[in-house]
Amino acid sequence: MNATQRSLGLALAIRFMAFAATATLLPPNLARSAKATAASEFTGQYLAQFAVDGKIPEAGSQDDLRPA
Repeated sequence: MNATQRSLGLALAIRFMAFAATATLLPPNLARSAKATAASEFTGQYLAQFAVDGKIPEAGSQDDLRPA
């Protein structure tokens, strides 16, 4: 193994360790357990129940009616 390969391997190891350390320090995602409410609805195609159903249409698809 030459010096360039060792340097690259060391750099990758440091990046991986930094990522792993950061991932363990993140706070919990409170949005996943939050309660959502709505006071009104736009139309029958944009019901409030679909606002947080977890379904996200593909970017640019314009497929956002009903459960999207």
